[in-house]
Amino acid sequence: MSESSWGFKSPLAHLLQDSYRRPRRRRRRLVIPIVLTVVVGFGLLLALTTGGNDSPLYSEELRKSTVELSLKAETYRNLVLAMGTTDRAVLDETTTAILTTIGETEQLLSEAPDDPAYAAPVEVLRLTLDQWRIGLEALRTEILAVADDTAEPLPSVRLLNSLIDMRGGDRLFRSFVASMERADVTQPVSPFPVVEFVPVQIDMSSLGDALLLAASNPESPLKLRAELALTQVITEPELIVNTDGGLVVTDTESLVVKAVVSNGGNTVTEPIELLLTLLQGGAVVAERTVTVGPVGPGAQTTVAFDALDVVPGSDYGLVVSLPISPGEEITEDNQRVFDFRVNEPVSTSTTAA
Repeated sequence: MSESSWGFKSPLAHLLQDSYRRPRRRRRRLVIPIVLTVVVGFGLLLALTTGGNDSPLYSEELRKSTVELSLKAETYRNLVLAMGTTDRAVLDETTTAILTTIGETEQLLSEAPDDPAYAAPVEVLRLTLDQWRIGLEALRTEILAVADDTAEPLPSVRLLNSLIDMRGGDRLFRSFVASMERADVTQPVSPFPVVEFVPVQIDMSSLGDALLLAASNPESPLKLRAELALTQVITEPELIVNTDGGLVVTDTESLVVKAVVSNGGNTVTEPIELLLTLLQGGAVVAERTVTVGPVGPGAQTTVAFDALDVVPGSDYGLVVSLPISPGEEITEDNQRVFDFRVNEPVSTSTTAA
């Protein structure tokens, strides 16, 4: 039991109640302070959560958002410095994650308290985020274009400009921190972090040349690698091996075919049409298509075709084909072919004794 709950509920209070009978008046005296405390506390909570003119919570939310940006900027610096061994998917995922955090921070800026003291810091941080976004998107675009041999002339100039944009964002962020410290607003519980995408001690021209060299290497993991594979075909009823080694399905008039497609490449695939062909006696008796994708690097997906009509006691050929993607080197796993028979119904006749 807390100190604030002591009173008539404590042993001492009960003794006083028995020996000195004025409980009603004492109770009325306690009711007013308790109600005032609750009302004041609720008012303070409402002021904090709704922002007001100077919300301590808002400054702290800004700080937390910049802490996340600081951590992701550190990851990005390490990635850039190791661009010669960085995989395309890692560059894309890391950049996308940072851009997502930038978008979330911009949303937070749109919710700034209606206080002139926040106006300058909020505007500086908005400009900061713009500079970072421009630089991040430009560097990713140019690096991948160089790796894929699709870059326009003078890629080194555009790479350098992207680094200049990011460093400009770093400089603006330092101005934001200084403006927050000068502003007549409640400061966050901890100082704002350092956020640097391109540290000042790095020569940007040398870094741009190194990035160009890494991306243009023919063996670079940044080069687009498309490796879609048809890894499994599943039927319902299931294809099973007969005693003579052939494939059969149990007695059925309807066959459902599913396909598992895997992406062994380093980029998200575009949607692609998977084709199923049902043959009988060498002639096409049915065709089905289904859209696959997008499929992320290292991921797989399962798709199902519309059911096929089959006749018990008949032989069929089944071909499932995955179109070859541009730049795909391994194509043997883009098609699966099966010959199978649909079993006849099992006889249930009996012989009289």
